[in-house]
Amino acid sequence: MEKRVLIVESEATIHALLERIFETEDMDYQVSTVPDMPAVLPLLLKNPFDVVLLDQHTADRTWLKLAHIVRAFWPESRVLLMMGDDPFLLDEQQEAEAFDAFIQKPFTLQELMDKIERF
Repeated sequence: MEKRVLIVESEATIHALLERIFETEDMDYQVSTVPDMPAVLPLLLKNPFDVVLLDQHTADRTWLKLAHIVRAFWPESRVLLMMGDDPFLLDEQQEAEAFDAFIQKPFTLQELMDKIERF
């Protein structure tokens, strides 16, 4: 059964690369990509996603709010925060409530798949 993955990434080259990775023949994912919060809300309200890959540096920097929205509408969805060179520090309560896992950029394909397989 195909898993649905949502990639929220403001950097076009990264989100295109991630989309290609998940759409390869040997992976079983249906992929949607959006650059920021306004673009993602209509998708979240209509469809559940198995995995949400969320860039910490989305254009509007509302990634924590977005993670909480995913939790509110689709509590079974898994949220993976992709963190850049200067990770924004959250308190432990926010982390526990909002994200299932974190991955530091740059990451390898194997590191990403390992994180997702643990969900």
